Amino acid sequence: MDWKMEKVGLRIKELRKEFNKTSNEVVEAIHISQPHYSQIENGRVPITLENLIKICDFYGITLSEFFDENSDENLKTLLSTAKKLNKEQIKALRKFLETIHNS
Repeated sequence: MDWKMEKVGLRIKELRKEFNKTSNEVVEAIHISQPHYSQIENGRVPITLENLIKICDFYGITLSEFFDENSDENLKTLLSTAKKLNKEQIKALRKFLETIHNS
């Protein structure tokens, strides 16, 4: 699929909602103005590669994950949730996954 400004903006907005972030939290993290960020989300202006990388870093995803249209939505949700876990929770999750994988 063609990645136009509108689609990039929509993907950025989807990420913000998926991670339960406000636009203010995002603009503070990537150091751009609120009006400019709003224009990016609404597909009115292009985003620079530098700012797109900052957004991906903010959400803990790679550029590849940002543009991946074929990944399973359930897997995306699991990964995004797992990225928010602390070390103990990750250890428990790993043990749980090993248990169900071996059964």
